[in-house]
Amino acid sequence: VLPKLETPATKLLMKVPIVNDMIKATVCKQVVAAFGGQFQEVVIGGASLNQEVEQFLKDIEFPYTVGYGMTECGPIIAYEDWKSFKPKSCGKAAHRMEIKILSPDPMNVVGEIVCRGANTMLGYYKNEEATAEVLDEDGWLHTGDLGVLDAEGNLTIKGRSKNMLLSSNGQNIYPEEVEDKLNNMPYVAESV
Repeated sequence: VLPKLETPATKLLMKVPIVNDMIKATVCKQVVAAFGGQFQEVVIGGASLNQEVEQFLKDIEFPYTVGYGMTECGPIIAYEDWKSFKPKSCGKAAHRMEIKILSPDPMNVVGEIVCRGANTMLGYYKNEEATAEVLDEDGWLHTGDLGVLDAEGNLTIKGRSKNMLLSSNGQNIYPEEVEDKLNNMPYVAESV
């Protein structure tokens, strides 16, 4: 799209809603075509999505969503259809799954994400000790991930319990949030 806008034939482009919508639709078509063009939605997982990338995809109405899962849950824990997906979240508990945050205030205070459901593993093969570390007596799988749940049940990942740092004033610091802020700064390509 950008090369087409930079050609001499483009003399004036006003930000009129209908023109803006046409540009977004054209960009979305080109992005969809770059992914092969034959899909209903793209499900992203494995790590949080860069804020700028997520905002761009949302702006052009690209059919994407972010899911959350792990092998021990075969693998999906949370998901939401792209049409009702809440940006920056991982969706809601998948069908036949329950999600709980181990926190006194799961909507505002970060806690460990635990889940259980029909697709949760029964245990690690021939490793009762490792199984006992992650599965409690009520069948809740302790993921080691930290997050919050909003009033609608949308899960937002904040980091890993093993990665969390405690500042001198008692504030929890999540390296993933620091990386995200750094990666969205001008002149920063990537941080580790």
